Amino acid sequence: MLGFSCFNIWTQIYHNEQKVQELNEKYERLVDQEYDLSGQVNKLQDPEYVAKYAREKYLYTSEGEKIIDIETNK
Repeated sequence: MLGFSCFNIWTQIYHNEQKVQELNEKYERLVDQEYDLSGQVNKLQDPEYVAKYAREKYLYTSEGEKIIDIETNK
């Protein structure tokens, strides 16, 4: 009975250690993602960057500008 009880406790400890490791890895990924997102937030606070981003991504133009779309074959 004592051996069975010890085995159950050891199994539970092992599973808890595995869960802690998984959660630590997830935490590290989330910290990296937070760092990337905070960098994007800082960039988006710069009006020049926002204008450049909008031009490239959404093909917005300032008054008097024209867009010439050149297709490339790769």
